[in-house]
Amino acid sequence: SDGVSTCAVAPLVVEQTAAGRVVRFVGDGRADYCDVVAGADSTALATIVKALRDYRHWDVLELANLQAEASPVVALEALSRDAGVGVLVHDQFLCPTLLLNGHETSGAEILRKPSLRRRIRHFQKSGRLEFCDFAHAPDIVPRLDAFFAQHIERWAGHETPSLFVDTVNQDFYRELTDRMHGSGWVLFSAVEHNGCPIAMHYGFDFDGTLTWYKPSFDPRLASKSPGLVLVWHM
Repeated sequence: SDGVSTCAVAPLVVEQTAAGRVVRFVGDGRADYCDVVAGADSTALATIVKALRDYRHWDVLELANLQAEASPVVALEALSRDAGVGVLVHDQFLCPTLLLNGHETSGAEILRKPSLRRRIRHFQKSGRLEFCDFAHAPDIVPRLDAFFAQHIERWAGHETPSLFVDTVNQDFYRELTDRMHGSGWVLFSAVEHNGCPIAMHYGFDFDGTLTWYKPSFDPRLASKSPGLVLVWHM
């Protein structure tokens, strides 16, 4: 802070582990993406790094789930080394991006793929297939219980069960939806077959980017790939 306004925020927490005191993002383990909120302000980033260096109550700084291209990874790495802090950077996950602006022909070719069209025709022949998109809390919130239940069933028996088994996470999604009402940033989509949701997706639509975030589908229809039908729609 400059005494008048907040220039940057580093949402961090210290956790005591077997390996020592680890500093992590507050959303680590629950958010797909984490970041320092500083924009392109290198001075603010330098101040954050200096404050962390001078704060003596931690052993390891572990900043996970940073977007390599959209976050100040390179700047943080350089500033940390300048401050005498050792840095190790490694990739965790490959997150594919589909660019549509300027690549409309390629996008259309994907939509015409026979493997996708075949799955869509299956549901069209056996009943009424509908695609629904919702951006407002009054439309989304009533559908969340079905979404949570489907996601739980989809991941039942896996090594990593659905996060919605914990009702705290369900409450978080409800509150997030309510608080973001009116922003136009939340996009909830559903594929319905004969009036029943066979695949759903909770994601975000912001600044020309659609973020694929939390999908689900009816596992009883897995052989018919309702998830791919959802991807085709999105």
